[in-house]
Formats: sequence, structure tokens, C-alpha cells
Amino acid sequence: MLTPEKMSLLKIAIHKSKIPALLNLVPKYKIHIQEFKQPQTNIPHQLRRVKPIHTDIEEMEQKLVEIEEMLVFYFQKMGIDPDQVPPPEKDKRLKYKASEVKDVVDQLYEDVTHNIHLLKGYINNRDKYLRLNENLKVQKEILKWITEDYKAKKICFSWFEQLNFKLCYLGHNDFNEFEIALEHEEIPLIFEFKEINSEYTAFFLIYHKSHEDNINSISQIAKEIDNYQDYFNSDGLDLHLIEEEIRNTEEQYQKSIVAISKFEQDVVKFRGFLEILKNCRKYNFLEEQFRETYRGDIVRLNGYIPTNRQDEILSEFDKRFHSQIRIYVLPISRTKPEKRVTPKVVGTQDEEYDFSRFGEEVVMEENIPSLVKTPKIFKPFRLLTQLYGVTNYREIDPTPIVALTYPILFGLMFGDVGHGLVLFALGLILILINRKNKESNMYDGGFLLLWLGIAAMGAGFLYGAFFGNDEIIKPLFANPIDDVTKILKASLIIGVIHLSLGLFIQMLNDIQNRKIFLAFVNPFWKILMLWGGAYVIFTYGFNIGQWFSPNSAIPYPVLLVVIPTIPLLIGKPIGKLLGISYLKHESVSGLIGEQAVDVSETYLSMLSNVASYTRLLALAMAHIGLMLVITSMVELFESEIGIIIILIFGNLFVIILESVLAGIHALRLTFYEFFGKFYEGNGIPYEYIDIENKFSTIEFEFK
Repeated sequence: MLTPEKMSLLKIAIHKSKIPALLNLVPKYKIHIQEFKQPQTNIPHQLRRVKPIHTDIEEMEQKLVEIEEMLVFYFQKMGIDPDQVPPPEKDKRLKYKASEVKDVVDQLYEDVTHNIHLLKGYINNRDKYLRLNENLKVQKEILKWITEDYKAKKICFSWFEQLNFKLCYLGHNDFNEFEIALEHEEIPLIFEFKEINSEYTAFFLIYHKSHEDNINSISQIAKEIDNYQDYFNSDGLDLHLIEEEIRNTEEQYQKSIVAISKFEQDVVKFRGFLEILKNCRKYNFLEEQFRETYRGDIVRLNGYIPTNRQDEILSEFDKRFHSQIRIYVLPISRTKPEKRVTPKVVGTQDEEYDFSRFGEEVVMEENIPSLVKTPKIFKPFRLLTQLYGVTNYREIDPTPIVALTYPILFGLMFGDVGHGLVLFALGLILILINRKNKESNMYDGGFLLLWLGIAAMGAGFLYGAFFGNDEIIKPLFANPIDDVTKILKASLIIGVIHLSLGLFIQMLNDIQNRKIFLAFVNPFWKILMLWGGAYVIFTYGFNIGQWFSPNSAIPYPVLLVVIPTIPLLIGKPIGKLLGISYLKHESVSGLIGEQAVDVSETYLSMLSNVASYTRLLALAMAHIGLMLVITSMVELFESEIGIIIILIFGNLFVIILESVLAGIHALRLTFYEFFGKFYEGNGIPYEYIDIENKFSTIEFEFK
């Protein structure tokens, strides 16, 4: 079991000129920044000017949006995944120096805009010259056609005084439509055409100038070669001229390709731009949390730090900003109500930095962040506890207990050595695939499957099940189908132990919160009630006469359940009369009524809670039952191939189905039956600004 680290409230008053240097230190020391909220105190207006220190945040954000769009354009055009870009050596990272975040954003905007403008120009040139080169090659074939088939020379085109000569080409499908439209108009003309290649059909028209408008309307979908005369001389077609143009366009196209490839080689720089973009947004968030005080030059910032790092952080801040900073540190007690703790104040004594001028702030319980350092062996099971909620500052984190109980519950419902081995192998595969990203949920999920597979194999040995076959392995405990009563009793005992563990952790929570009296008048007696009831049921069953018999091994066994209800009923009222601090605002009659309801709910919940653990037996039997169905289906086939297919897909179906069912039911027992006894899970996580520096660095200098 783990408890969140003890926290201290950190209140900083600092001169505005020192904000850039402070922005370097806040991420370095992993300070949880408290988001600013309008104080609800009756402070004179002039003492609580709470406007942001920057009024151009929206303008900066708009620039960042444009920068992001440009960087997305770059990575998409280059076909590069930014997450796959390897970081450079430390001394080759992109470096930015500025006096404030706004300067970094402006500099980044200028650099990215310049680079993307050049890149777009090269891309446009590449596409332009590629199209032009393709068109010239088609035109070359068309001009060769009219030269070879019609002996065209430059002088030929001067013959047409009252007539027009139009030379065009278009795609084969479009040509069919054009030909139909041309026939429909019934214009007197000469019309010749030829398929130049697999894509285009070339044609020329000779017609009277009076039909110019109609011809242009029909042929508007075609690509016209209007400068064809430039390629002819008195001898015919000047191939060298058009071939020279083709070579020039190819050279320009290749130059554009080379220029674009240089941008591709600059991917590390662009990845650095992307990292700076993300960091600027983080710094923007930090700057938004600064607020002006009654003095425009003094700003405030609130946060939380682990108490065990308090002296280190205070010493560094005092050393850096002694004459222009004042820091107020208040360790936050875990007790309710708060234990009085003397705050620590360091820094300048100048009255301009005096916190009393800022107004008082109440440390709200729900605002205290929770930092739980989970050992690596338990880390995969945080995936489960986080589904329920975040451990709050004043309670015990149940992850280590869940790491023990959840696999046991899952394994008992999914018990099969063979199927457990499959889960183990799947978990191992996930670990190997994601081993380079050990912070990912998939990596933790692999270890979770690993442990669940081990638990399933362990339960499989207890049940004697191997891929549904109960003849290969001798059961170490019992077969769920053959010995239902034995498995049922074991399930209920596990339920009693699991519920008792939850109540015991509630006792520890109360003791940790200095509510020792409450720990021994509430969860302690509920544990005794639970074990007393379990003893009566397991020993005498539902023989009511034996419950009340004076001749039983323990006279009147029902008293094992009844007697603990007495201190449970009167414990809190007695605490009120004894002057227990956390009960002083309650009334005796109210506490008696509250405890009466609690006693009745405890009786009902214990019956329903313990009964819920019968699902361990039900799921174990269902698992074996499904495998019996698969076995029966195999017996219907004589083909070895059919048997193999049924065995493989049948087992896969059972593994998937039962994994989901066992996982959900084990989670239900954990969340409802177990967590319901002690865990609130209503905390907020300890979060800090994590400035990335694999590809870039930002250094803020003094103004």
C-alpha cells in the first residue's frame, strides 16, 4: 500500500522582469502549478487586480495555430512521421534565446514561415515544370504527326486568310464527347485526328472565321497548342527547338526536386520547430497563471511541491531572485481538520511583496494534487485503479493490493493452464513490440497480461485444466464441475478475506488522517461482524435453530454477529460525548440515527457483497462448459484438418470471450465490493510542465 507524497503549498510573489528566468526553473523542478481562480474574498478592489500579465495571448495562440498548420504541411508533403525522427546530438539541437515567450513565438513564426514559403515555391515549381514537360512531350508527338502526315512547313500556316487552323489534344474519353458535339453543330470544316499515345488524342480543325465562337465553345475542354508556328521553319519542324525546351523543363524540374530533398534532409530542424511549438504552448499556459497584484510590477504564481524537496527548491529560488522574490511555503497536513502548521517565508522583506496585501487564500482539499510513486512491479495495475479515479491526497493508494487481488480473482474465473500460457505469450509479445516506449499504456498492458496469464495458469493447476482437458493434469484442489460445493465455499472465503481487507484499509486511512477513535468504532467492528457471520454460515449453514442454541460449540453463535453491532451503533455518539474533535459539529441524536442506518445497510451489504463472489465459481464452470462444447464439436468431425480448425478457433473464441468476462467481473468485484469500502478516488493528479528538449532548447534571458 502506498500513500501520496506530502505536499506543500507554494505561493510566489516576484518582480515581472524575473518571469523569464522563473519560466526556466518551474519545469526544471517539476512544480505543479495551481490554475488561477478568482478569489471569493471581500478584498478591496485595488488589492486584487487579477488580470493576466499578458494581453496578447490570443494573438500568440493564433500565430502558434498558423505555425502548426505549416509544420503539418511540411511533414505531410515529406511523408515523414515526426515521432519517428531520431534526435540529434546534444550540441546540434535547435537553439532559441529570447527575453520572453512572445519573442520565441515571433522568432519561430518568422523562421517557419520563411522555410515553408520556400518549400511551397519549390513544390509549385516542381509541379509546374512536371506538367510543362509532359505537355511539351505530347506536343512534340503531335507536331511530328502533322509534319510527317501532312508535310507541314512554316509557310503553310500563312495560307489561311479567311480560314482558321486550330491544333489541340485531349483525353480519349473527352474526345468522344467532343466529336459528338462537333457533329451536332454541323459546321463546315476539315477535321483530322490521331491517337498520340495511350492517354491523348490529337486533332486539328480548319474552318471559316465566322464559326470561331462556336468552335471555341465546343473545344474549350481541349488543350490548344497556340504557339505551334514557333516550332516550324521553311524546311519543316524544328525538333531541336522543342527538344531544347523539354530539356530545360527537365532541368528545372530536377532542380526543384533537389531543393525539396534538401528540405527533407532538414527534418531534424523541422522536428525542432515542432518541439518549440509545443513548448511555447506550455510556457503560454504558465504565463497565463501569473496575475498582477496591486502593484503592476509584482506578479503572483501559486503551485504545489513535494515537501521533501521544499528546502532544495526554496534555496535555489532564493539564491536566484533573493531581492526580487518572496516565497511562502505551507506544508499541507493530511488530517481533517487541518493541523496547524507554521508557514515558511523566504526572499525579500520588501513590503511590496507582502502576501497580506494580496488577500488570503483558502487551501481547498480538492485542490491538493496527489503524487503517488508506484514501484515498477505494480505499475501495470495503475491502468486498473486509474479507471476508477485518482487517489486523493488523504487516502491510501490501493494499486499494490490490486496487483495481488485482481490476478487472483481473474485467475480463479479463467483457470486453465493452456489458456493462461496463451495470455502470457500475448503479454510477452506486447512488451517486446513496445519495449522502446516503456511509458506507453501498451507496454504496461503487456505486463498486465503477463501477470494475468500466470494467475490463470496457477488456477489451472488447482482445477486440473489444460485447454479444457481435465485428464492431462491432476487437480491440486478441485474440479469446478465435479466438486461444486468445495469451489463455492472457497469462493465465499475469498470474498470474506477481500471485503475484510477493504475494511482494514479503511482503518488505516482513518489512522493516517488522525481519526484513530473512528477507525476502532467503525471499520474494526464491521470486520468482526463479517467474520462472525462467515463463521456462523460455514459452521451451521442456514439451520436457524443452531444459531440460537446454547449447546453449540460456541453458545448462541448468532451473538458473534450481534455483539459487534452494539459498539458500531453507539461508538460515534460516545465519541461526541468524549469530545472527539471531528465529531464536535454533530448531534448525539443525529449520530445515533446515522449509525442505525449504517448497521442495517452493513447487514444487507455483507450478504449481497459476499454472495457476489459466487461468480468465481460461475465463471470457472462456464469456462469449463464452453471447452466441453468445443470438445463435443471435435467429436463430430473425422477430418484431421476440420478437427485442427475447430480446436484452434474454438480455443481462440473461448480465450477472447472468457478473458473479457473474467476481466470485467474481476474489475466489478474490485471496484464495487473492494474499493467501495475505503477508496474515494476523487483526487487530482500531480502534473507539471514537462519541457521537451530532445531536438531544441529555449533559453530565457533577462530583459
